Amino acid sequence: MKKLIIVFVVLIILIFSACSSAAPETNIPAEPEATAEVQTEDTGTAEAVSEAPESDDLPYAVVYEETFEVFNPYREVLSSELLASVGADAFSGTDREIAEQILQWQNEHMKYIGNPMEKADISYPMRWNYFLPGIFPVSAMLTERVLPDGKIYGLCWDYASIYCSIATTYGLETRVTAVKKLLSDINPSIDKSTSRGMSYNEYEALNQKLAENDVEFTFDQIARVARETWAHYRAEVFLDGEWVGMDGSGPVGEGYDEFDEALWYEGYNNQLLYEPNAELAFLSSVCEALKNAPVDGYEGITDDAGNAHRAANKFDLNAGMGLAPYFSNAEDAIAFLDVPAEYAKELLIEEAEIQEEFESLTDQDFYVIADALIFNALEEIDAEGYAEYYKALTGVDIPLMFAEQITQ
Repeated sequence: MKKLIIVFVVLIILIFSACSSAAPETNIPAEPEATAEVQTEDTGTAEAVSEAPESDDLPYAVVYEETFEVFNPYREVLSSELLASVGADAFSGTDREIAEQILQWQNEHMKYIGNPMEKADISYPMRWNYFLPGIFPVSAMLTERVLPDGKIYGLCWDYASIYCSIATTYGLETRVTAVKKLLSDINPSIDKSTSRGMSYNEYEALNQKLAENDVEFTFDQIARVARETWAHYRAEVFLDGEWVGMDGSGPVGEGYDEFDEALWYEGYNNQLLYEPNAELAFLSSVCEALKNAPVDGYEGITDDAGNAHRAANKFDLNAGMGLAPYFSNAEDAIAFLDVPAEYAKELLIEEAEIQEEFESLTDQDFYVIADALIFNALEEIDAEGYAEYYKALTGVDIPLMFAEQITQ
């Protein structure tokens, strides 16, 4: 079947979090054996990144060779020189006492800024480390994000990651947790279409970090992996057999009290970032996201087949909110996909013919949206592959015999 051309517009606004005295001299604990290196800005020398436990390993085999080796930004072991330069080199006592001292240090040496009009780069470490972990390490945050009064500025994510890195350097066990809600879900005024992608201005800023690491990614590569991040993050430290929250960014509003662990690699998608076939990578990403569809609390729409909680628009589908809806006529399906006018007519004629033939022969519903997405990504595909993608997008099995006819 002829490859279909569907343009997905994914520009992003800056989505940021909704989280609104000297100790006695002591020696910093020895750094654990290094497994990776990261370039720091304070000395220009390579700093060790602590060896991550098994639970920090990427949960899947790397599909494509990486030009940037990702690492856990929450566990960067900081040099004694860097800690001294920011006044965080003299904590001592029990684990609990050190944990409290780090929190007090944040209260004295950091400033929360939540308004991008005040600092346009406020969300950059949070967003960039989400899809490319380690690209904006804590060591750089401590030296580059400094106000004239010497305070380090940031969002709740900055507070959480900086806390964890300092605590890790002192030998404490930490993790980052998040209120796993999206601001675009909490605030109806935020357009869901902004939940994916990246603006050109932000991409230009990211390019400076990429250049520092001798890495090149095109705008299209970054735009297809950039995502809206969680509404609020905090650090937690394991003390006396339980996880204790350490939220230096201050109190948050009602509804921000349910925290789950935010794994350092949860936003990283090697295949989507490196796959040269952007359409195929995008399709694979959507199918992966739809494994959990519909997400809890998603209303969506009831489609023409009576299926509830189906994706209400292409952006919700792309984000994995709800499965592809069924429309009884191909015109509504093409409208859902928002295909450019120059391609819509040809696509509509082709899909309408397939739908009519399928439904007359099988007495089953045919999901035009799934068919269009599959052939937008793949010029050729076998029947088994088509059937797998079709089910991933719709939750419905398609007769293999008919899949063979479609893919011939």
